[in-house]
Amino acid sequence: MPESTRLKVERLLASGDPVLTKVSLLTEVLQESGLSWVQKVSPSEMLVHPANRSGQMVGAMDVWTKGQALYDVGVRRELLSDSMCFELSVNPVERSQQIAKNAALAQSSPKLIAAVNGKEHFLSVSCSHRCAWLKALASNVPGPQAEAMQLTRGDAKADAALDMWWKNAFLTCLVSLVWP
Repeated sequence: MPESTRLKVERLLASGDPVLTKVSLLTEVLQESGLSWVQKVSPSEMLVHPANRSGQMVGAMDVWTKGQALYDVGVRRELLSDSMCFELSVNPVERSQQIAKNAALAQSSPKLIAAVNGKEHFLSVSCSHRCAWLKALASNVPGPQAEAMQLTRGDAKADAALDMWWKNAFLTCLVSLVWP
């Protein structure tokens, strides 16, 4: 990482700016230096960052409560942008731990959380519950009612949920090596 970028980030982190202002400015600095980018992804490519919510990751029931609320009011893609994700680690030991923690979460709540599918490349740190719910739907996870939520193609709300791809700001895993 360029020293000038590291110093800019350190100054922003130490500033008294409000949190959302810091996030916006940090994202700009990291994008300018090539350490962050924006792309569209499918929930099937996502896991939850093991440090999300102080290591709690997501609440399995909250995944479905928030997902059902999202479905009931209608999925608006523009409201699901501006989320933040990291790449899975390039360090094989750390990467294995990231995947294992997600596998353990899924195994502890198999009727609520989708299993790791091997297609994941990213770790969410925002919109994690919504992403986990969409991934669970796509994986036919039954949910709290013990029956898979049946979404029928042709229904506008169902199509919006099943075809969900949204823009995320991605941070290279190198960022988490400097600022864990």
